[in-house]
Amino acid sequence: MAVRASGVAAELRSRLPGIPHPTVHHLLYYCQGHHLAATGEPLFEETVSAWDQGPVVGYLWQLEATPPPPRVRPGFRTRFEPEPAPEPLAPEHLATVEAVVARYASLSPRDLRNLTRAEDPWRRADVGREPGGSARIAWSWLLDWFRVDDAAPLAAPASPDLVTASARPADPAEHVGSVKVDASDETVVHEWLGSAPTRLAPELAVARTSTPGSAA
Repeated sequence: MAVRASGVAAELRSRLPGIPHPTVHHLLYYCQGHHLAATGEPLFEETVSAWDQGPVVGYLWQLEATPPPPRVRPGFRTRFEPEPAPEPLAPEHLATVEAVVARYASLSPRDLRNLTRAEDPWRRADVGREPGGSARIAWSWLLDWFRVDDAAPLAAPASPDLVTASARPADPAEHVGSVKVDASDETVVHEWLGSAPTRLAPELAVARTSTPGSAA
């Protein structure tokens, strides 16, 4: 049964204190994709969308950006509806989070941004998307992409460095408008993917036999 993205985000933050806000959304994207590939079911209910900075769970982003509802007198209603407290994650949900943290937590925010935008789900959603706009990433795209990724597990690199100094784009490519993956960045990303793809099948299998909720 799918849970709320807020519950998955809370679990990620408990394992990675101080994690940047955009990185939470990149890891949510990987949690959703790998869980779909492993189980055939979504991990959380909300839509993942392509934004300039990469994949984002738009509902959660807006929810966390909205100020808390004002205090009102009994009998009066406010247009703000608070998010209910997230339900505890089941062992199979925790296994996915644990595997994703083990695989991706060592990547910098920049590396995660470049990696997510080099992958097929974000690129497909980005076709025709206006700068600053949002486009839905279909679950079927995630399933197709991560099912292939999980099919032939390989070992992870000890210290992946997706973007070297020589491969970094010039300053104009760093703007926050319609951000595209620079060709040099994409080359480095795919070199890393070729040597150690983002595959989680063994980690999920191990995690599901470990104590639920243990940190990666």
